[in-house]
Amino acid sequence: MDEVDIKILKTTQEGRKYIEYHEKFNNIPFAYGVGMPNIDEMYCGVIGLYDECIKQNTTWQELVGSGWDEKPS
Repeated sequence: MDEVDIKILKTTQEGRKYIEYHEKFNNIPFAYGVGMPNIDEMYCGVIGLYDECIKQNTTWQELVGSGWDEKPS
């Protein structure tokens, strides 16, 4: 992230939490997509997801798990 990205992200609570997450894991942000687990229900949203990742010392990909994007047989 460059200084402009950081300045923009700091304007929202979600952005500030992502900066904290990114500084720890140097990882891409979570992006909602079709078929993804409902993190709003699981973690009360993206902020809760990043909080849980930081707490468990794991990336969101590891926390959410794999297989959710695979089509059923």
